[in-house]
Amino acid sequence: MWELFKHKFVKFGCFLSIALAAIAVTAGAKFILPRFGYNDNEANNTASLVGDYFMKGAVILVVLLGFVVLVFQVRRELRARSSTPKPPHLPSNQTPLPPNHPAPTSAGLMNPRQSPGTPPTVGRSRLFKGCMILVLMGAVLVVGGIGTIYYMAGQYEKLPKEPGQAACDEAENFVRSYKDREGSGNTPEAEKFAEDFARKLRTTRQFMFTEGRSGTLSLSEGYFLTYCYMSRDSVALIVHVPDLRNYTKDAQVTLSEYAWTLATIEARAKVPSATKLAVAIRGGLDYSAMMTGTISKDGEPLSNLQTRHPGQDTKPLWPYFVSSP
Repeated sequence: MWELFKHKFVKFGCFLSIALAAIAVTAGAKFILPRFGYNDNEANNTASLVGDYFMKGAVILVVLLGFVVLVFQVRRELRARSSTPKPPHLPSNQTPLPPNHPAPTSAGLMNPRQSPGTPPTVGRSRLFKGCMILVLMGAVLVVGGIGTIYYMAGQYEKLPKEPGQAACDEAENFVRSYKDREGSGNTPEAEKFAEDFARKLRTTRQFMFTEGRSGTLSLSEGYFLTYCYMSRDSVALIVHVPDLRNYTKDAQVTLSEYAWTLATIEARAKVPSATKLAVAIRGGLDYSAMMTGTISKDGEPLSNLQTRHPGQDTKPLWPYFVSSP
C-alpha cells in the first residue's frame, strides 16, 4: 500500500510542481515585461505564450528524465542479478546429518539490516531523493523561464517601433501606478491639461457615482492618473480610474462618455486648433473604453464620438501620439 501511495504521490507532486512553476513564470513575465516597454496587452500575450512553452518544455523534460531513471533502474537490476553468487556445490562424499542433529548456527542468523524492529528504509530514501530531484528541477525551470523572459524583453527592445507606439507605451507606464503627480504629458501645456482633467474627473466621480468596495491594493492610490499627448491638431488622453473593476458595466459606460464630454470641453478651451480626440479609460490591468473621433464645436460632444475600439490592443491610439508637422 505504501509503495502504491508513494508512486502516486511522486507523480502528483511532479505535475503539481510543473503547474506551480508555470504559473510563477507567467506571473513573473506579466510583472517584468512592462518594465521593458511592453504595453499591457503585449505583456499579457507574451506571458501566456511563455507559460505555454514553459509547461510543454517542462513536461517533455520530466518524461525524458523518467526514461533515463527507468534505464538506470533496469541496468542496476541486471547487474544485481548477474553478480549474485551461486551456492557452492556440496562434496559428494559428505555424510548426511542425523535427523535430530541441530542445523548450523549460521542458518538461523538474520541480516542485521532487516532485524526485527528496524523497518526497511529503501522506499523512504527513494522518495526523499525523488522529492529533491523535483525541487531542483522546479528551481532550474523557474530560473530558465525568468532568463527567457529577460531575453525576450531584450529582443523586443531592439525591434523597430511604429509611429506613435513608443509615446503610447510611455503614457501607459505613467498611468500604471502613482509616483509623485496625478497628471503628465509630452509638453508643459499637456501636463497642465492632464492635471486639470484628472482633478475635475475625480471630483465629478464623488457625486455622480456611488463608490463601491475598494480593493486591498490600489496602484493609483485613489488618483485619476492621466497622461495627455498634445499636438497641433489632436489631443489624446489615457486615464487610470481607481477600482474600475468594481464599477458595473453601465457605470463604466457612463464614466467613459462623461470623460469624452469633459475632454471635448477642455480641448475646445485650451487647444483651439485641435480637431481630433482620443480618450482611453483603463483600470489596473485592462481597458474598459477606447474611443476616437473629432472634437465637436456644438453642444453635443458625443455626436462626434466615431469609434469605440475593443480594449485588447492600443494600436488605434498610436496615430494620436504622433507629433504634427
